[in-house]
Amino acid sequence: MTTFVIIGAGAVAQSRYLPALESHPRATVSCITDVDEQRARKVAQAVGASHETAYEQVLTDVDAAVIATPPRFHEPIARDCIRQGVHILSEKPIAMSSEQAVALTEMSQSSEIEFAICRQYREAPASRLLKSFVQSGHLGSVQSVTARFGDETRWEFESDYRIQEHLAGGGVLADKGPHLIDLVRWILGQELRVENYRDDSFGGLEANAEIQFSVPKTGTRGTMEITASRTIRNLIEIVGDRGRILAEPGGMQATMYTDSPEEKTLLTTADHDAPRDSRERMTRQVHRFVDSLETGSKSYVPAHTDIPVQQLIESCYSQRQPLVTPWERTHLELPVEGF
Repeated sequence: MTTFVIIGAGAVAQSRYLPALESHPRATVSCITDVDEQRARKVAQAVGASHETAYEQVLTDVDAAVIATPPRFHEPIARDCIRQGVHILSEKPIAMSSEQAVALTEMSQSSEIEFAICRQYREAPASRLLKSFVQSGHLGSVQSVTARFGDETRWEFESDYRIQEHLAGGGVLADKGPHLIDLVRWILGQELRVENYRDDSFGGLEANAEIQFSVPKTGTRGTMEITASRTIRNLIEIVGDRGRILAEPGGMQATMYTDSPEEKTLLTTADHDAPRDSRERMTRQVHRFVDSLETGSKSYVPAHTDIPVQQLIESCYSQRQPLVTPWERTHLELPVEGF
Protein backbone atom coordinates (compact mmCIF):
# COMPACT_ATOMS: atom_id res chain seq x y z
CA MET A 1 0.00 0.00 0.00
CA THR A 2 1.38 3.42 -1.02
CA THR A 3 0.76 6.24 1.45
CA PHE A 4 0.19 9.73 -0.01
CA VAL A 5 0.12 13.30 1.16
CA ILE A 6 -1.73 15.82 -0.98
CA ILE A 7 0.04 19.16 -0.85
CA GLY A 8 -2.40 21.93 -1.76
CA ALA A 9 -6.11 21.36 -1.08
CA GLY A 10 -7.55 23.52 -3.84
CA ALA A 11 -10.04 22.75 -6.58
CA VAL A 12 -7.93 20.32 -8.61
CA ALA A 13 -6.94 18.35 -5.51
CA GLN A 14 -10.52 18.09 -4.30
CA SER A 15 -12.16 17.26 -7.63
CA ARG A 16 -9.45 15.20 -9.34
CA TYR A 17 -6.49 13.92 -7.32
CA LEU A 18 -8.25 12.96 -4.12
CA PRO A 19 -11.04 10.94 -5.79
CA ALA A 20 -8.48 9.29 -8.09
CA LEU A 21 -6.32 8.15 -5.17
CA GLU A 22 -9.33 6.99 -3.18
CA SER A 23 -10.42 4.82 -6.10
CA HIS A 24 -7.09 2.95 -6.29
CA PRO A 25 -7.00 -0.22 -4.19
CA ARG A 26 -3.32 0.16 -3.31
CA ALA A 27 -3.23 3.87 -2.43
CA THR A 28 -4.21 5.67 0.73
CA VAL A 29 -4.23 9.39 1.53
CA SER A 30 -2.95 9.86 5.05
CA CYS A 31 -2.70 13.66 5.14
CA ILE A 32 -3.95 16.82 3.45
CA THR A 33 -1.78 19.93 3.72
CA ASP A 34 -2.62 23.51 2.82
CA VAL A 35 -1.54 26.93 4.06
CA ASP A 36 -5.22 27.59 4.72
CA GLU A 37 -5.77 25.52 7.86
CA GLN A 38 -9.56 25.65 7.63
CA ARG A 39 -9.50 24.34 4.07
CA ALA A 40 -7.04 21.59 4.93
CA ARG A 41 -9.18 20.47 7.86
CA LYS A 42 -12.41 20.48 5.84
CA VAL A 43 -10.96 18.40 2.99
CA ALA A 44 -9.18 16.01 5.37
CA GLN A 45 -12.28 15.41 7.47
CA ALA A 46 -14.23 14.43 4.37
CA VAL A 47 -11.85 11.54 3.68
CA GLY A 48 -10.78 10.62 7.21
CA ALA A 49 -7.22 11.91 6.83
CA SER A 50 -5.12 14.12 9.08
CA HIS A 51 -4.30 17.70 8.11
CA GLU A 52 -1.38 20.10 8.43
CA THR A 53 -0.52 23.62 7.29
CA ALA A 54 3.18 22.75 6.86
CA TYR A 55 3.81 19.87 4.46
CA GLU A 56 7.36 19.48 5.81
CA GLN A 57 5.89 17.99 8.99
CA VAL A 58 4.60 14.85 7.25
CA LEU A 59 7.17 14.00 4.55
CA THR A 60 8.89 11.43 6.78
CA ASP A 61 5.58 9.59 7.21
CA VAL A 62 4.54 9.08 3.55
CA ASP A 63 5.74 7.27 0.44
CA ALA A 64 4.58 9.77 -2.17
CA ALA A 65 3.20 13.28 -2.63
CA VAL A 66 0.82 14.96 -5.02
CA ILE A 67 1.87 18.58 -5.53
CA ALA A 68 -1.23 20.64 -6.38
CA THR A 69 -0.27 24.10 -5.16
CA PRO A 70 0.06 27.26 -7.30
CA PRO A 71 2.99 26.84 -9.77
CA ARG A 72 5.36 29.12 -7.85
CA PHE A 73 5.71 26.50 -5.10
CA HIS A 74 6.07 23.32 -7.16
CA GLU A 75 9.85 23.35 -7.42
CA PRO A 76 10.78 24.05 -3.76
CA ILE A 77 8.21 21.51 -2.53
CA ALA A 78 9.53 18.90 -4.95
CA ARG A 79 13.08 19.53 -3.70
CA ASP A 80 11.97 18.91 -0.13
CA CYS A 81 10.21 15.72 -1.20
CA ILE A 82 13.31 14.42 -2.97
CA ARG A 83 15.49 15.13 0.06
CA GLN A 84 13.10 13.07 2.19
CA GLY A 85 12.89 10.20 -0.30
CA VAL A 86 9.28 10.91 -1.25
CA HIS A 87 8.09 10.10 -4.78
CA ILE A 88 6.27 12.88 -6.63
CA LEU A 89 3.30 13.41 -8.90
CA SER A 90 3.19 17.10 -9.78
CA GLU A 91 0.80 19.43 -11.46
CA LYS A 92 2.38 21.39 -14.31
CA PRO A 93 4.82 23.04 -14.42
CA ILE A 94 7.36 21.23 -12.30
CA ALA A 95 9.32 24.50 -11.94
CA MET A 96 9.09 28.16 -12.92
CA SER A 97 11.94 27.95 -15.43
CA SER A 98 13.52 25.33 -17.66
CA GLU A 99 16.83 25.74 -15.79
CA GLN A 100 15.13 24.91 -12.50
CA ALA A 101 13.34 21.99 -14.16
CA VAL A 102 16.63 20.53 -15.42
CA ALA A 103 18.25 20.78 -11.99
CA LEU A 104 15.20 19.32 -10.28
CA THR A 105 14.87 16.30 -12.55
CA GLU A 106 18.59 15.59 -12.30
CA MET A 107 18.25 15.72 -8.51
CA SER A 108 15.37 13.24 -8.59
CA GLN A 109 17.23 10.86 -10.90
CA SER A 110 20.36 10.84 -8.76
CA SER A 111 18.19 10.16 -5.70
CA GLU A 112 16.21 7.43 -7.52
CA ILE A 113 12.93 9.22 -6.90
CA GLU A 114 9.98 8.50 -9.18
CA PHE A 115 8.93 11.91 -10.50
CA ALA A 116 5.83 12.25 -12.65
CA ILE A 117 3.88 15.12 -14.18
CA CYS A 118 0.17 14.94 -14.90
CA ARG A 119 -0.55 15.15 -18.65
CA GLN A 120 -4.18 14.06 -18.77
CA TYR A 121 -4.76 14.87 -22.45
CA ARG A 122 -2.34 12.10 -23.41
CA GLU A 123 -4.97 9.68 -22.11
CA ALA A 124 -7.73 10.92 -24.42
CA PRO A 125 -8.64 8.39 -27.14
CA ALA A 126 -8.62 11.11 -29.82
CA SER A 127 -5.11 12.23 -28.91
CA ARG A 128 -3.90 8.63 -28.96
CA LEU A 129 -5.47 8.09 -32.38
CA LEU A 130 -3.69 11.18 -33.73
CA LYS A 131 -0.36 9.93 -32.43
CA SER A 132 -0.93 6.42 -33.74
CA PHE A 133 -1.73 7.54 -37.29
CA VAL A 134 1.17 10.00 -37.43
CA GLN A 135 3.72 7.55 -36.04
CA SER A 136 2.51 4.66 -38.24
CA GLY A 137 3.07 6.71 -41.39
CA HIS A 138 -0.55 6.54 -42.59
CA LEU A 139 -0.46 10.29 -43.29
CA GLY A 140 2.85 10.13 -45.08
CA SER A 141 5.16 13.08 -44.55
CA VAL A 142 3.54 15.60 -42.18
CA GLN A 143 3.30 18.99 -43.88
CA SER A 144 1.39 21.15 -41.41
CA VAL A 145 -0.32 21.23 -38.01
CA THR A 146 -3.14 23.49 -36.86
CA ALA A 147 -4.02 23.38 -33.16
CA ARG A 148 -6.57 25.37 -31.15
CA PHE A 149 -7.17 25.08 -27.43
CA GLY A 150 -9.00 26.98 -24.73
CA ASP A 151 -12.25 28.32 -23.39
CA GLU A 152 -13.66 30.80 -20.96
CA THR A 153 -12.06 29.65 -17.71
CA ARG A 154 -14.89 28.84 -15.29
CA TRP A 155 -13.27 26.69 -12.61
CA GLU A 156 -14.33 27.37 -9.02
CA PHE A 157 -10.83 28.22 -7.82
CA GLU A 158 -9.91 28.40 -4.15
CA SER A 159 -7.47 31.29 -4.77
CA ASP A 160 -6.68 33.96 -7.36
CA TYR A 161 -3.17 32.69 -8.15
CA ARG A 162 -3.89 32.61 -11.89
CA ILE A 163 -3.98 36.39 -12.08
CA GLN A 164 -0.84 36.78 -9.97
CA GLU A 165 2.15 36.53 -12.33
CA HIS A 166 4.66 35.74 -9.58
CA LEU A 167 2.53 32.72 -8.61
CA ALA A 168 1.35 31.54 -12.04
CA GLY A 169 4.44 32.31 -14.14
CA GLY A 170 2.45 33.86 -16.98
CA GLY A 171 -0.97 34.10 -18.57
CA VAL A 172 -2.80 31.65 -20.80
CA LEU A 173 0.41 30.49 -22.50
CA ALA A 174 1.82 29.33 -19.16
CA ASP A 175 -1.53 28.00 -17.92
CA LYS A 176 -3.31 26.29 -20.82
CA GLY A 177 -0.40 26.35 -23.27
CA PRO A 178 1.50 23.40 -21.76
CA HIS A 179 -1.44 21.07 -22.47
CA LEU A 180 -1.37 21.86 -26.19
CA ILE A 181 2.40 22.18 -26.57
CA ASP A 182 3.00 18.85 -24.86
CA LEU A 183 0.33 17.15 -26.98
CA VAL A 184 1.71 18.41 -30.28
CA ARG A 185 5.27 17.39 -29.32
CA TRP A 186 4.06 13.98 -28.15
CA ILE A 187 1.92 13.32 -31.22
CA LEU A 188 4.63 14.34 -33.69
CA GLY A 189 7.45 12.80 -31.69
CA GLN A 190 9.58 15.82 -32.60
CA GLU A 191 11.02 18.96 -31.05
CA LEU A 192 9.41 22.28 -31.99
CA ARG A 193 10.93 25.69 -32.71
CA VAL A 194 9.11 29.00 -32.27
CA GLU A 195 9.04 31.08 -35.46
CA ASN A 196 6.67 33.82 -34.26
CA TYR A 197 4.71 34.52 -31.09
CA ARG A 198 1.97 37.06 -30.40
CA ASP A 199 -0.33 37.70 -27.46
CA ASP A 200 -2.59 40.35 -25.93
CA SER A 201 -0.69 40.90 -22.69
CA PHE A 202 -0.14 44.66 -23.16
CA GLY A 203 2.21 44.62 -20.17
CA GLY A 204 0.05 42.27 -18.09
CA LEU A 205 -1.03 38.65 -18.32
CA GLU A 206 -2.15 37.43 -21.73
CA ALA A 207 -5.61 35.93 -22.30
CA ASN A 208 -5.02 35.04 -25.96
CA ALA A 209 -1.85 33.76 -27.64
CA GLU A 210 -0.80 32.56 -31.08
CA ILE A 211 2.32 30.56 -31.86
CA GLN A 212 3.78 29.88 -35.28
CA PHE A 213 6.24 27.00 -35.06
CA SER A 214 8.30 24.65 -37.15
CA VAL A 215 9.77 21.18 -36.76
CA PRO A 216 13.47 21.58 -37.69
CA LYS A 217 14.01 17.88 -38.37
CA THR A 218 11.13 17.49 -40.87
CA GLY A 219 10.30 20.98 -42.09
CA THR A 220 6.73 20.71 -40.80
CA ARG A 221 5.06 24.08 -40.11
CA GLY A 222 2.26 24.77 -37.69
CA THR A 223 0.20 27.20 -35.65
CA MET A 224 -1.26 27.07 -32.15
CA GLU A 225 -4.06 29.30 -30.88
CA ILE A 226 -4.63 29.36 -27.11
CA THR A 227 -7.33 31.32 -25.29
CA ALA A 228 -8.73 31.82 -21.80
CA SER A 229 -11.33 34.44 -22.75
CA ARG A 230 -13.30 32.78 -25.54
CA THR A 231 -14.96 29.44 -26.12
CA ILE A 232 -13.53 27.96 -29.29
CA ARG A 233 -13.56 24.52 -30.87
CA ASN A 234 -10.60 22.65 -29.45
CA LEU A 235 -8.94 21.00 -32.42
CA ILE A 236 -5.75 19.45 -33.72
CA GLU A 237 -5.52 18.97 -37.48
CA ILE A 238 -2.51 17.27 -39.04
CA VAL A 239 -1.97 17.35 -42.79
CA GLY A 240 0.34 14.90 -44.53
CA ASP A 241 1.09 14.19 -48.18
CA ARG A 242 -1.22 11.14 -48.05
CA GLY A 243 -4.14 12.65 -46.16
CA ARG A 244 -5.16 14.59 -43.09
CA ILE A 245 -6.56 13.74 -39.68
CA LEU A 246 -8.31 15.94 -37.14
CA ALA A 247 -9.76 15.53 -33.68
CA GLU A 248 -10.73 17.33 -30.52
CA PRO A 249 -7.80 16.75 -28.14
CA GLY A 250 -10.03 15.54 -25.31
CA GLY A 251 -12.46 13.65 -27.52
CA MET A 252 -13.26 10.01 -28.18
CA GLN A 253 -12.70 9.84 -31.95
CA ALA A 254 -10.82 11.28 -34.91
CA THR A 255 -11.67 11.86 -38.57
CA MET A 256 -9.32 10.86 -41.37
CA TYR A 257 -9.57 12.38 -44.86
CA THR A 258 -7.84 10.88 -47.88
CA ASP A 259 -7.72 11.86 -51.58
CA SER A 260 -10.57 14.34 -51.27
CA PRO A 261 -12.64 15.96 -48.49
CA GLU A 262 -15.59 13.73 -49.42
CA GLU A 263 -13.71 10.53 -48.60
CA LYS A 264 -13.47 10.38 -44.84
CA THR A 265 -13.16 7.68 -42.20
CA LEU A 266 -14.34 7.98 -38.61
CA LEU A 267 -11.78 6.46 -36.25
CA THR A 268 -12.63 5.21 -32.77
CA THR A 269 -10.71 3.46 -30.02
CA ALA A 270 -10.84 -0.28 -29.40
CA ASP A 271 -10.38 0.33 -25.67
CA HIS A 272 -13.80 -0.24 -24.11
CA ASP A 273 -12.62 1.30 -20.83
CA ALA A 274 -11.15 4.42 -22.45
CA PRO A 275 -11.48 7.58 -20.32
CA ARG A 276 -14.37 9.75 -21.45
CA ASP A 277 -13.73 13.05 -19.69
CA SER A 278 -11.11 15.00 -17.71
CA ARG A 279 -11.93 13.25 -14.43
CA GLU A 280 -11.41 9.83 -15.95
CA ARG A 281 -8.28 10.93 -17.79
CA MET A 282 -6.69 12.29 -14.62
CA THR A 283 -7.75 9.20 -12.70
CA ARG A 284 -5.90 7.06 -15.22
CA GLN A 285 -2.79 9.25 -14.90
CA VAL A 286 -2.89 8.96 -11.10
CA HIS A 287 -3.41 5.19 -11.31
CA ARG A 288 -0.45 4.87 -13.68
CA PHE A 289 1.71 6.59 -11.09
CA VAL A 290 0.51 4.41 -8.22
CA ASP A 291 0.95 1.26 -10.31
CA SER A 292 4.47 2.33 -11.19
CA LEU A 293 5.37 2.72 -7.54
CA GLU A 294 3.87 -0.67 -6.76
CA THR A 295 5.21 -2.65 -9.72
CA GLY A 296 8.04 -0.60 -11.25
CA SER A 297 6.20 -0.38 -14.58
CA LYS A 298 6.97 3.34 -15.07
CA SER A 299 3.94 3.96 -17.25
CA TYR A 300 3.54 7.54 -16.01
CA VAL A 301 4.62 10.68 -17.87
CA PRO A 302 8.11 11.53 -16.54
CA ALA A 303 8.67 15.02 -15.17
CA HIS A 304 11.64 15.68 -17.46
CA THR A 305 9.23 15.93 -20.41
CA ASP A 306 8.24 19.31 -18.98
CA ILE A 307 11.68 20.76 -19.79
CA PRO A 308 11.22 21.24 -23.57
CA VAL A 309 7.70 22.56 -22.94
CA GLN A 310 9.13 25.18 -20.58
CA GLN A 311 11.88 26.01 -23.04
CA LEU A 312 9.39 26.62 -25.81
CA ILE A 313 7.25 28.86 -23.58
CA GLU A 314 10.34 30.84 -22.60
CA SER A 315 11.22 31.21 -26.27
CA CYS A 316 7.72 32.56 -26.93
CA TYR A 317 7.90 35.13 -24.15
CA SER A 318 11.37 36.24 -25.22
CA GLN A 319 10.11 37.25 -28.70
CA ARG A 320 6.62 38.44 -27.77
CA GLN A 321 4.81 40.65 -30.26
CA PRO A 322 1.35 42.25 -29.85
CA LEU A 323 -1.61 40.21 -31.02
CA VAL A 324 -3.96 42.30 -33.15
CA THR A 325 -7.52 41.13 -32.52
CA PRO A 326 -10.29 41.17 -35.16
CA TRP A 327 -12.09 44.09 -33.51
CA GLU A 328 -8.88 46.11 -33.46
CA ARG A 329 -8.31 45.36 -37.15
CA THR A 330 -11.82 46.58 -37.93
CA HIS A 331 -11.19 49.75 -35.96
CA LEU A 332 -7.89 50.37 -37.71
CA GLU A 333 -9.46 49.87 -41.14
CA LEU A 334 -12.33 52.33 -40.59
CA PRO A 335 -11.98 55.54 -42.60
CA VAL A 336 -11.36 58.60 -40.44
CA GLU A 337 -13.80 61.43 -41.12
CA GLY A 338 -12.20 64.44 -42.77
CA PHE A 339 -9.29 62.54 -44.32
